Amino acid sequence: MPYFEPTNTRFIDGSFTFATLPSAAANRNKLAWTSDMGATGTYCVSDGTMWEPVDLKRIETYNGVTNASGDYTVVFPVPYAVAPHINPQTSPSADSITRVRVTARSTTGFTVKTEKNATVNLLGVDILGIGTANVPSVPVQVVVVEV
Repeated sequence: MPYFEPTNTRFIDGSFTFATLPSAAANRNKLAWTSDMGATGTYCVSDGTMWEPVDLKRIETYNGVTNASGDYTVVFPVPYAVAPHINPQTSPSADSITRVRVTARSTTGFTVKTEKNATVNLLGVDILGIGTANVPSVPVQVVVVEV
């Protein structure tokens, strides 16, 4: 069964085996579901000459605000088979020295942390210190991509 019902004219209705796909030349840039490709089937796309399987990846986005410790944690509603790529960024409203990094990643969720270098005031001048300070209440956006 297809992952979703085709409603776009770029999708060819029905299910095929790779051997029974319609003419690639007559269906340039169209997608067709093949039940015998991959573990559970997949879409194939026509380039006008031949049909090629499409590598469909699961992609999710999360938006949130870091807690008092500078952490933002998500538990996936459906676990991944393999730990996915986690791509965090701070909101454009965050100051330019706040950065975000992944501190935990698994098949069931992730945690990112916002932080910046601690500053030391020396004779009225702020100097960046070696240590880091957690930054709470920072809006973050995270894109999660299946491996």
